[in-house]
Amino acid sequence: MFIRFKKIIQTGVFHKTDDIAKYEFKNTVVFYGENTQGKTTFKDIFNSLALDDPSQITVRKSIPAMDRTLQEVVLCYKKNTCEEMEYKFANDKWSSSDLKGRVLVFDNDFIHRNLITGFEITRANKESYTDFILGEGGVSISENIRVLNEQLTVLKSKIIIPGSLNKNSTADEINQFINMQVNESLEELKESIKLKENELSHLNNQAKISALPETSVPVFDLEEKIKDVVEKMNLEFIKNYKDVTKETLNFITDHFDKCITNKEPHQWVKTGLLLKKNDHCPFCGQNISELASKLIDMYHSYFNNNYESYTKDISSKLSSVEAMIDKLNVSATRSFIEAELHFNKYKEYNPTLEFVSDIVQLKISEDELNSNLEEWKIYVKNAIIQKNKEPHVASSDITLSEKLSLSLSAFLDMFKAQCLILDNLISKANKFKEDITKLTPDEVKTKVATVGKDIEILKRKKDRIDHNRDCEIRIAQQEEIKTLENRIATEKINLETEQSEYICKYYDELNKQYSSLGSGEFELKSSTHNRGNKKVYEFNISYKDIDIPNGQIHKLLSESDKRSLAFSIFLTKLQSLAEKDKYIVVLDDPVVSFDDHRIRITVDIIKSLVDDFKQIIVFTHYPYFIKRLLNYKVNAAYFELSKNNITCTYNNLKVDKFTKSDQELAFDKIYRFIKQEHDEDISQDLRVYLENYLKIIFQNNILENNISVSSLHSLIIGLYNHQLISKDIHDKLNSYRESLNHEHHAFSGKNIQDTRIYANNLLNTLRRINGQNI
Repeated sequence: MFIRFKKIIQTGVFHKTDDIAKYEFKNTVVFYGENTQGKTTFKDIFNSLALDDPSQITVRKSIPAMDRTLQEVVLCYKKNTCEEMEYKFANDKWSSSDLKGRVLVFDNDFIHRNLITGFEITRANKESYTDFILGEGGVSISENIRVLNEQLTVLKSKIIIPGSLNKNSTADEINQFINMQVNESLEELKESIKLKENELSHLNNQAKISALPETSVPVFDLEEKIKDVVEKMNLEFIKNYKDVTKETLNFITDHFDKCITNKEPHQWVKTGLLLKKNDHCPFCGQNISELASKLIDMYHSYFNNNYESYTKDISSKLSSVEAMIDKLNVSATRSFIEAELHFNKYKEYNPTLEFVSDIVQLKISEDELNSNLEEWKIYVKNAIIQKNKEPHVASSDITLSEKLSLSLSAFLDMFKAQCLILDNLISKANKFKEDITKLTPDEVKTKVATVGKDIEILKRKKDRIDHNRDCEIRIAQQEEIKTLENRIATEKINLETEQSEYICKYYDELNKQYSSLGSGEFELKSSTHNRGNKKVYEFNISYKDIDIPNGQIHKLLSESDKRSLAFSIFLTKLQSLAEKDKYIVVLDDPVVSFDDHRIRITVDIIKSLVDDFKQIIVFTHYPYFIKRLLNYKVNAAYFELSKNNITCTYNNLKVDKFTKSDQELAFDKIYRFIKQEHDEDISQDLRVYLENYLKIIFQNNILENNISVSSLHSLIIGLYNHQLISKDIHDKLNSYRESLNHEHHAFSGKNIQDTRIYANNLLNTLRRINGQNI
């Protein structure tokens, strides 16, 4: 038990109280003091020990604070041995916490914490009430349930929602997502989604796809054209004209070389022959010589009609061939470029319809072919010119140059390869276009819905793979939550098993306690609530079998009833404790708002607690409560709190002023004054003592004769008129009455010794009255 305080420094009203170690406590300790004398500070010190809560003291630092003085409380505790151990509060903490839970405090905060806060019974009230009324095992289980529920709340708040799901998704939706079976790989799903999205795009763009341009494979006929040209040219080249002799041809040729400088000698000579009319020269008019005549004859032979027709035919056909040669050109690359542009439009709707061509290399090959072709064309044209010169002479066959043949072959290989690619692509494009355009509007609508659903399923599968790690974490979290929920369920069963019988007995005892404190027409009942993290017990009140709503309790219960209810809850808890002798009970003004009847009952209760508990400590400012304790012979260490200009402290209580009547206390003061034991002013005490003395001595007579006691003067007259006092006594009493009245100032100017004589004479007069009355 606590045996003494050694010091209380800078705590509440105890600024510097360090002279109190001499006051030793007993199993029961009673502190008496008016308000502001330190009772609340003491209570907070014990609460701090009970809860191991330093803040109960730190918030009570004295105001104003003393410079450089630290807050300190030293309280001594004695176990079974005679050795005292210190519980010291310094540096904002207690030196030991082993009294936590072993000190039980009833105070005004207990009411607000466990019963009602202001006008409302709150959830916090119910939780505190639950913790208080439960047995130790129940408190432990209940606290464990609360902690587990808080852990469960935290776990649920942190649980992962995988994939595209959100907080609005149901548990079934989340579990379906987590348990989804996906057999495809991520790449396969991506490809499938891409294809399906393309298909959906095709369906949504049916009109645009229908309008896509048609494409065909280009035709390359250069080889046939060259072959045709060569064949036609060689037909002319192999021709000769046998009617013109070699002698004629040689003679004419020799003459051309020697005499004719005209660029077109044949035509010039031919024109001249047409102009000749006789033997005279058509140009100079001279006679033609024999030799010239022979030459003209040879020319006539050369330019005869058959030969002229022959040369015209060859010239005409070679001219036609030459025109064909001029048109020989390669531009196939342009067709493939156009095809690529067409398929770029297809690719917008179907990426697989992409024309992958090697146009760059094809163009290089084409340019090389055109270059070699131009060289060959020059060669051929020169051959034509030569044939036109000597149409009567057969020429060698014209063939393709090696360079042209090689470049043509190379180009054809590349061309055919590109054509094969393009042909396959055109087939696919036509099939793609046909599949889309043949669908009716209703069929398109149906397929759009089907493909959209397929895309949703594929994306959900992909989402499941993408968030597989989140799903694994979620599964682990769900297992943890399930384990925790099972633990909570088990603990709740344990709590029900532990507390069901206990709670029933508790409320039986609670009603007895409440009734014993004078609230017998109220009945208390138990109910429970499982909302929140913690199951709570609460009391319901009925008055004369009519239930009172919680919101109306503050209106129907008086302050005394509320205090009685809180005290009953506290006392019932005390009765339920095992090993009561290990607990210290602190009661802070337990009789606030109590009438005399409830105060007497409370004193009986405290007497009953003394034998069971290690120590009972009581704080009060009710003198009547102290008087009842003393009259009931409650063996306690009684102390009185007091305050000086520096600090509060306490001393041994002077019990006489509580055990004696006011009349006895007044007599003691007057008697001790007469005996010179003090020098206090007793004038007022003499006046009160005189009046009360007469009322007590003549109380029967006053009642029987209906004597007025409204004033001391009327009382003296009444006693005299009914011959209860003599004329002499009547006069003396009136003289004392007048001298003790405030307005007469009977003691002004008198020395203290005269006052003592006056007081002694008054007492002697009263003794004579008492003797007369006897």
